[in-house]
Order: sequence, then C-alpha cells, then structure tokens
Amino acid sequence: MATATGVGGPPIALTYQHADPPTMRATISTFFAVGALMSLAALTVAGQVSGRQLALSLLVLPSTALGMLVASRYRDRLNPAVVRPAVLVICTLSAISLLIETLA
Repeated sequence: MATATGVGGPPIALTYQHADPPTMRATISTFFAVGALMSLAALTVAGQVSGRQLALSLLVLPSTALGMLVASRYRDRLNPAVVRPAVLVICTLSAISLLIETLA
C-alpha cells in the first residue's frame, strides 16, 4: 500500500488543479497506473511479491470493475467548480496525515 500511495498523487493533482476535470482525471489515472506498474515490477524483481499477495490482490478486481462502471456513468456530471476545491482538500488532508505520521 505504501508503494501505491507513494507515487506522488498529490503533487500531480496540484499541478493539474486548474485543468478541466476530464484532463485532470486522465492524467492522474495514467500517472497512478504507470507508477503502480513500475512499483510492482521493481518489487517483483526485488523478490518482495509472493504468489499469495498476487492472489489476494485479485480480491479487489470486482471492486475496481464496479468503480470503473460507476465512474463512467457519473464522470460528465462533475461540476468543475467543485473539482478543484475537492482536490485541494484531499491534498491538504494528505499533507496533514504525512506530517502527523512523520512527527509521531
């Protein structure tokens, strides 16, 4: 989980905060997909990925498919005026969480 969340989502979200929502979604999704694949490849080469972990990861596939289905139905309903503040709130909460974890 730390590898997947450590690929720099908040900085990319801040970079694209003024972009239209479709561009922001596509860019951040691509960034996470490429980052996750690179992390998975590096962890596999380092011997840190077992068959059990891969089998457990299959458990999230139904939720992933459901999320993609729901997102495809609602993506055009996002109000651009709400997207930027939401991104900023999420980035702020991420920063606060990181500071608390680091200082604790």
